[in-house]
Amino acid sequence: MNGRKLLLRIYGPQVEHLIDREHELQVLRRLGKRNIGPRVLGTFKNGRFEQYLHARTLTTRDLRIPCLLYTSDAADDSLRVD
Repeated sequence: MNGRKLLLRIYGPQVEHLIDREHELQVLRRLGKRNIGPRVLGTFKNGRFEQYLHARTLTTRDLRIPCLLYTSDAADDSLRVD
């Protein structure tokens, strides 16, 4: 796979009462096609494979920065504001 990584998501029991998986997959596929989120690589009854994106969770402080760019090639996974 050329050194690329993937993520295996396994859905928990009885979550279909809370989450519409079909709608979720439609949204995820659209985001992936626009390079806004990970690409969905495959699905099965209780989970999916998706592209792994090396990132970190934004904090509430990060969300207040209007022009935030994530530099994925940075050694310390730092954030840069332009």
